[in-house]
Amino acid sequence: MLHAGIGPTHVNALLSSINIPVIGDSTLKAREREIGPAIEEVAKSSCITSMEEETKKWNQNGAGRDNEAVSIGASYDMGWQKRGKGHNSLTGVGSMIGIKSGKVIGYGTRNKRCAICEAADRKGKQPRQHDCRLNWNKSSKAMEADVCADLVNNCSLRHNTQVTILVGDDDSSTIKKVRETVNHEVEKWSDIVHAKRSFGSALYSLQSRYKGNKNLSAKVIEYLQRCFTYALKQNKDNPDGVKTSLGAVIPHAFGDHAACDISWCGYLQNPSNYSHASLPNGRDLQGDSLKQDLSSWHSVL
Repeated sequence: MLHAGIGPTHVNALLSSINIPVIGDSTLKAREREIGPAIEEVAKSSCITSMEEETKKWNQNGAGRDNEAVSIGASYDMGWQKRGKGHNSLTGVGSMIGIKSGKVIGYGTRNKRCAICEAADRKGKQPRQHDCRLNWNKSSKAMEADVCADLVNNCSLRHNTQVTILVGDDDSSTIKKVRETVNHEVEKWSDIVHAKRSFGSALYSLQSRYKGNKNLSAKVIEYLQRCFTYALKQNKDNPDGVKTSLGAVIPHAFGDHAACDISWCGYLQNPSNYSHASLPNGRDLQGDSLKQDLSSWHSVL
């Protein structure tokens, strides 16, 4: 049940469908409380092992000797157990993954509610001894920054490592809190998924200025996002290639192929029969004002 991420209702639905007696909620909860601490110990041990592996991959030049901290890079994101991008969820889980190992090197949770504490409070009594997980009383959105700062700080205090490269979404509050917490420099990188999402958000914001214009329809925005992703993935570890490819996206869509590369541009491969596969009617986008607005995105990037 825990591994699949489902609850008692789904478990009982599965059991009943194969003619096995269902299990009561209290029974499941009792077994969960028994096995939970063991699962947590395994998770913590796994994170320590993964951290050692990640450190070794970054420690190619003999760093870490004489108590010198090893600089590593890590990717971080948080998930909430309720829809709405975490703004109204009672719980959140943040995970940090090593860039080179691809394994979880740390995690943290924030909980705004404890049923046992609430029940005792309603009765005006002291709560009985229990494994209380209540550790947060601020907004759900603020959980993300707090867990990230805590994980980065723990790397320095417990593992003699420094997270100097942090890959994540474009939420400025997270990197701000991290930099306020640690004493070393932290470089912020954006991952492809969040970069694509931010680019799409900017295009949809621009769409309000061109209402009814098919040259910036949802289909066109999806096309530009796809080109944006191609430019990043096809030029991995090649910053100059990324810059050149991104600079060719908008002119290519408007029929200017001077900056295109024959390896991906269909017009350069067959000019006489070329038409855009993903643009409306296969035609070039039109409009000097739109082209200027879209091109200004590249100059800012």
